[in-house]
Amino acid sequence: MSPKELIIAWAIGGMLLLISFWLCALNAGVFWKLFVRKVAAPSWIPLVGGVSGVFGLGFIPVKLAHKLCWLPLLLDWGSLPGILHTIIGYMIHFTRRRN
Repeated sequence: MSPKELIIAWAIGGMLLLISFWLCALNAGVFWKLFVRKVAAPSWIPLVGGVSGVFGLGFIPVKLAHKLCWLPLLLDWGSLPGILHTIIGYMIHFTRRRN
């Protein structure tokens, strides 16, 4: 890659990672309110923090970042953990409702 392409890749990847960190922090606040404080707190933007983290790590020209690009989807509460929690909650609700 040329130096110009490297700068652009780092700039785009860095901006996406900053957005991801910000959204993941907001979703961590949702997790804290739901499970520690026991207050209703819906996530406004599910998946966006994790997906922007995946693309951010994908843009950075580092091989280790490319190998670990799936990690933001697991760490962001608004991504896979939150969606799995929602699916399991609905399944339990509908199972109990049937019986």
